[in-house]
Amino acid sequence: MTGIPVTPNFADGPLAGSTLAAEALAWCDRLWDEERGLPWAPAGHESFTGKGALHLIPQAGWYAVGLLVRGADGDHDRAMRIVDNICDLQYNEPGTDWHGTYPIMAETPHPPADASMWAHYDPNWRQFLGLSWVLMLARFANVLPSATADRLVQAVRLGVEGEPPSRCPATYTNIALKRAAFESIAGGLLDEPTWVLRAEALTEEVVALHDLHGAFEEFNSPTYAGVDFFALSIARQLSPSAAIRGAAEHLEASLWRTIADLYHPTLRNLAAPWTRTYGMDMNSYVAKAMFALQLIAEDVAPSPGFADDVAHGHDWFAAPICSLVGTMAPDDAVVALRTIGGLVDQRISDRRSATAWLGERVMMGAETCRADLSWWDQYIAAAMHWETSSRGIGWLSVRMPGRSAATAGEGYLDVPAGGATKGAVVVVGGCGEVTAPTGRNWSLPGLDVVVSTTLEQAGPGPFGGTCFVAPAGADVRFELA
Repeated sequence: MTGIPVTPNFADGPLAGSTLAAEALAWCDRLWDEERGLPWAPAGHESFTGKGALHLIPQAGWYAVGLLVRGADGDHDRAMRIVDNICDLQYNEPGTDWHGTYPIMAETPHPPADASMWAHYDPNWRQFLGLSWVLMLARFANVLPSATADRLVQAVRLGVEGEPPSRCPATYTNIALKRAAFESIAGGLLDEPTWVLRAEALTEEVVALHDLHGAFEEFNSPTYAGVDFFALSIARQLSPSAAIRGAAEHLEASLWRTIADLYHPTLRNLAAPWTRTYGMDMNSYVAKAMFALQLIAEDVAPSPGFADDVAHGHDWFAAPICSLVGTMAPDDAVVALRTIGGLVDQRISDRRSATAWLGERVMMGAETCRADLSWWDQYIAAAMHWETSSRGIGWLSVRMPGRSAATAGEGYLDVPAGGATKGAVVVVGGCGEVTAPTGRNWSLPGLDVVVSTTLEQAGPGPFGGTCFVAPAGADVRFELA
């Protein structure tokens, strides 16, 4: 494969490869709780959990890896303390659904007998922390005290053995990739060949599903594409399986091409649609795909800054470990990241397809889907972005109830009602206070559009936007004026 590999040295010392990662690690230092020996959750988690300030779990593991890479005074001792504290919290309860995973937060109560996944425990912590542990064992063995190394081996074993065989389907892209990477690397380190074989089987399923149309089911996620890059890169470098290493290289290259097609270097955002997102503008919240973009194309990559209350700020803890593992992008994708791409037409699966148009200072994207995903707040089927008159980023999303039949093309975003009995919800953000359009013409800061239907203002919306509601059964179409 030709391409640009970006893999900082796996050695103690100054954090190489990404200025952003070093700055992120310094930001994370501010959340350290010396008394508890774990980092606090950043601002925003208090309202998210409803339980006040809490201590992070998987993010603490990522932080420990970053500390080992930086290697400043006190970093090693702090990292070892984090490992001990997290291992103390791991569930070692064979026969339970939460065996081998960890509390959601350090203060999360023990799961009750009738525990619900996600509410009482997060099964994905097995993979999120497991990859931190195998990375430590593989690359930092020379600085691990023997007792700590033994604890990590035990934590890895519990993480693999506690994972139910069928919990993670190939369609659950980011966790399927992380599980395959974790179990194969763990199998090599702990001499468990059956783990490697199981990881190879899951990888074959992921590749087969992806190669039907050249896309992941978790399509174009500003956050989870970053998780995918991390999982694929670490598998490509550390898996003992030649089959997994080859598959990881293939999938990593394909994912970069998808991202490059939909990335706008001026707006520094991915065009919609997004199967999963936690924000509308990558310049204003922490999205993990940004870490890979910083390594490959720093000059056009987004960065939301290091405010105490930056949205999704807990993902800053992943910047150092993602920088350490690095990524590899094909030459054509590197060029495309800096090119405004025009029209995109991508089949996602047999029931889903994406279209997008990227213009000089505006872009729009949409999804047609035969399943109803409108209930999911992470799913954005139709959106547009533009450069505002103050050189900020304006955005607009459309959520139509029911199955999405949305399409995007040169200068338009079309969201048919498709029999929906409720009106579409339009959210506008990133451009200050806005009001409903007068007639069909809407002048937004930096953008004039023609709207196909009347919109009624309906108060505040997600991601700091303003909501507008269309009449029930009305198609919604935006065209550049």
